[in-house]
Formats: sequence, structure tokens, C-alpha cells
Amino acid sequence: MGWNSWNSFANIVNSQIVQQQAQTLASNGMKKAGYEYVVIDEGWWLGERDAEGNILVNAKQWPAIQPGQKDGDMANIAAYIHSLGLKAGIYTDAGQDGCSMYPDSGPKYMSTGSEGHYDQDFLQFSKWGFDYVKVDWCGGAKDKRSGAVQYALIAHAIQKAEKTTGRKLYFSICEWGSQNPWFWAPGVGENDSTIWRTGGDIIPPVVESLHDAEHDKRVITSGNVLESFEAGLHPEAQHTGYFNDLDMMVMGMRGMTDALDRTHMGLWVISSAPLMVGADLTRLSPATLSLLTNQEALAIHNDPYGLQPIKADEPTPGIQVWAKPMAIAGRRAVAILNR
Repeated sequence: MGWNSWNSFANIVNSQIVQQQAQTLASNGMKKAGYEYVVIDEGWWLGERDAEGNILVNAKQWPAIQPGQKDGDMANIAAYIHSLGLKAGIYTDAGQDGCSMYPDSGPKYMSTGSEGHYDQDFLQFSKWGFDYVKVDWCGGAKDKRSGAVQYALIAHAIQKAEKTTGRKLYFSICEWGSQNPWFWAPGVGENDSTIWRTGGDIIPPVVESLHDAEHDKRVITSGNVLESFEAGLHPEAQHTGYFNDLDMMVMGMRGMTDALDRTHMGLWVISSAPLMVGADLTRLSPATLSLLTNQEALAIHNDPYGLQPIKADEPTPGIQVWAKPMAIAGRRAVAILNR
């Protein structure tokens, strides 16, 4: 449970944006409800390394926050997130090139992936203080790699980093479901906390601040949400600690009505899918915020079994009954979906 920068800020993300979103998450009731991760997605790194292969970041994009810190040190923003009682997440790609070679806005950047530097990069993320890492697949797909092989190598690098620093890195696999990760991702590399994407993005980013024609025409529909839900249904692969990831949530974004927000929340909750909010948290309506922090809904999401539902009935076309067993014997969570 947490927030991810991609849906609302794409590759214009910077320290100021992340600080603002983290402050909001910590103060608007979401932290109290259990949202804990602040994840910095694509755009934080422009692909540059020093002579030893260490990642270099833009000092203006990621300046010092407190006295005594150095500009261009990602430990600064991780420490700030931790100071709010939250956990910090970061992003890379399994390939040599990352998704920044296909920019949503701005220039193209190559070499923003970690292939060839797995041990070095994941140790660096851990030393900076990050608690979560999302690993995308643009470079892996470009080079026609095996997802099962590359992500197992990454899991091994994460384990080595954890042993060195003592800091746990939650592993988010973003392979988009192209190589059936529900068959090989559960417990990959003996990692006991793993999520894997089951499909593509619900919708490309909707960056309100850009005011360009491409972003201005993007509107989320019920079809986007329902397709992502259906792509994520692999109940045989999911159990405590291992979860199908239906993609970052789009609640509160352009095109989402109150009714569609309720549908979205209900489907992600009964699926025990990661609740990674992609909206600009400073723009959430009271109704959307109330849904995101609804304790009865979150109790279903956080059930210790963490199982997915199955469709139990469709009494009339378009009216579906979904149900899943809960940890308390005999108890079921039920969702009635009006498509």
C-alpha cells in the first residue's frame, strides 16, 4: 500500500514533487490507514554512470534537503521519506536500457537499466536507504531476455544487498504479464515478498501540469479498469506474501467518477492487489480519500490469506458475483459487480 509517481508525474518527477506527495500521504489519513510506500518511478535517473559504474543523478533534480547533505544523492529523499514515518521506493529496469528510451515526455535517455550492474545497483539502492524496488521490462523486452531468468538474477542481487546492509528491499516485478509471470514469479529467488504485474498500464500517465495535447486527451474509462482487473486474475498463483499486481490505481484521476472509483477500489480490495495510488494526492476529493481509507474495505484487502476471488455466479448478463475465502473459517468476501 502506498503511492507511485508514474501515473500523475511520469518522467518529470523530482525531489520537490516527491516531498509534497509524501507530506500529503503522511497527513491526509492514508498513512494512518496503512499506506506506507512512497515510490519514485521512471525519470529519476538519466542513465549516467561514473568510471566505476556507479549511478549518477541530476544534482538539480535531487538536491540536498537538510544541512550537511550533498546535491545529487538519492539518500537525501529516502531519508526525508523515512522522517515522515514512511518507506521509500525506487525504480529501475531489468535490461541495459530502460523505459526512458520510450519517453512519455521530454528527451529520450538510454542506459537507464541495471543489466550488467545488478549487484552494484541493488546494493546502491539499499545503501541509499530504499525499502522497495520496482523493476521494469522495457530493456529486457528489447533484448528478448527471459523474464524468469533475469528476475531470478535480480532477486539474487537483492538478497546479497540485504545481507550486506541489513535493509529489506521489497521486490516489485513489472514484466507486464508478457511471459506469464504468475507461473515463475511467486517466490522467485526465495524472496518472501514479491508482487508481479499481470498486464500493461491501465492508461498512459495523465500529467495535468504538462498541459500538452497528448496528456490532455487521456481519459480513463470503466473499460480500462475492468480489463486490468481481468488480466490480473490468476488465483492459483497468489497466496500470503505473493501477489498479482493489477497495476497502479487510477482513482481520483481524469475520467474517474465516484461510481467508478468505488468499483475500482472494490475490485482491487477483493483481489488483495497492491494498493499503489497513482493520483496526485494533493488533488484527491474527500469522496476518493474516504474510499481509499475505508476500514471495512481495507480489512478485506489485508486479510492474512491474501487470496484472489473467483466468479461464483452471473445471474444475468453483466451482473457478476465474485467471492473469496477469508482467514476466519467459513467467512467469505463477496463483491457484486455491475459491468
